[in-house]
Amino acid sequence: KVYERRGPQFISAMIKDPQAMYPGERKMVKYDFKDEDIDALVAFFKWIGETDLNGFPAKPNLKK
Repeated sequence: KVYERRGPQFISAMIKDPQAMYPGERKMVKYDFKDEDIDALVAFFKWIGETDLNGFPAKPNLKK
């Protein structure tokens, strides 16, 4: 449900340059995907997030 929680702009930025999103805090690998690959990943996250899983997993209690 990352698409629902974070949105497409955040996901794209995180995939493009994870270090820039959280300098010195993240250990995520920078994969150097092409823009069309990132767009495809964002579309996949949107699609999978809209899939009905009958309430599984339960929505996390995220504090803002």
